[in-house]
Amino acid sequence: MTSGRLPPGAWLSGDGPGGAALGPWTHTDPPKAGSGSWTHTDPPKAGSGGWTHTDPPRAGHALAPAVWPSPAPGPGAGMHPDWVWSSGEALLGQALRVSRDKILRPADQAWPAARLARAAATGAPVGGSHLWRWDPEFRVKAITCELLGRCQVLGPALWLVDPGPDPAAPALQSTRIFSLNGLHAVDMDEQVDKVLRAAVEREERLPEILSQASDFWPFFQSLCGLRLSAAPRFAELLNVANDWALQLTMGLKHAVAMRRPFQTSSLVVPVIATPGHGSLPSGHATMAALTSELLALLLHPTGDPRADALDRLARRIAFNRVVAGVHFPVDSVAGHALGTQLARLLAALADPGQTMPGAMDAVFTQAHTLDEIGQRPAGAAAVQQARTPAPLLSELWQQVRKELRTLRV
Repeated sequence: MTSGRLPPGAWLSGDGPGGAALGPWTHTDPPKAGSGSWTHTDPPKAGSGGWTHTDPPRAGHALAPAVWPSPAPGPGAGMHPDWVWSSGEALLGQALRVSRDKILRPADQAWPAARLARAAATGAPVGGSHLWRWDPEFRVKAITCELLGRCQVLGPALWLVDPGPDPAAPALQSTRIFSLNGLHAVDMDEQVDKVLRAAVEREERLPEILSQASDFWPFFQSLCGLRLSAAPRFAELLNVANDWALQLTMGLKHAVAMRRPFQTSSLVVPVIATPGHGSLPSGHATMAALTSELLALLLHPTGDPRADALDRLARRIAFNRVVAGVHFPVDSVAGHALGTQLARLLAALADPGQTMPGAMDAVFTQAHTLDEIGQRPAGAAAVQQARTPAPLLSELWQQVRKELRTLRV
């Protein structure tokens, strides 16, 4: 026999190098009836007296000193290729099990109880809360939940709810900050005509329409130079804002119950699939305006012309949806106003230094079409309403500020 190698079937027969016995066990399959052998990977049957060599012995077990820790098994021992290799999770589970059994020893049970329980201690949080012990996706959900508790959709209006300074005894106050009143004055025949006329721009705008259908961040990145992979805290803030705004937008859509263009006129044939929810306010217009206004507040808060460029991009994204035939122009008017208002409200709840926006009720009085070359809307006059900061959002906002200063964007 070649040195260092086993003859075929040695692991099954129990013959090792030089005829040394390896023990009567099968390396992968359950024992045959009456064989008296026992597979090393499964727990012993009642009364069998067997013990698996990979698991730590139980206290008082007669075989504990003799069989554990056992010699390393042969190639593939304890592995069932039909399931171990079925997925990365299954392979990792087997690897962690084997690794633990080879690292820990019976003497480890003598570790002091205080040492074993150290990881479970619930000391004072670092940085104000336990928020930063969570993974980002769950941190986003916690902050979004906090924001949803501060805003309520009632009919076609959005209300800010202030709980007061004492969370143990909230004194709720509500203030209307946005409404879609006046929609009855919109001429829908004119709106259909504008959708049909906008279709002449489809050939030029189709690449944008298709690219922005599911993700328009690359267009904003091209203007602001901020990569989300380099700014993970800002990426979290953007996810919070989008999740929060999406819930509120859907509430307003349901309250208004505006039909889509192709449901209003058979002459409208969209160039992309129409989403299965209401038309007004436009979700793309809302999210685009929300993104542009957040970037302006964080990066260009002092009248920088780049803030106007971001707003023009948001307007173009909104109008691209009209060209695609899935929205009316008035949908974009409502969405742009809503997104801008939500961004300013979020900043005010996160940072006491930001101005609390006043109520925005006259959305449809000036125009029923969003001007692509329009000016970034000026902030509404501040109102003297109660404002209790949102503590979790405030923590994230501070981290974003610090991150952007480090990046020098």
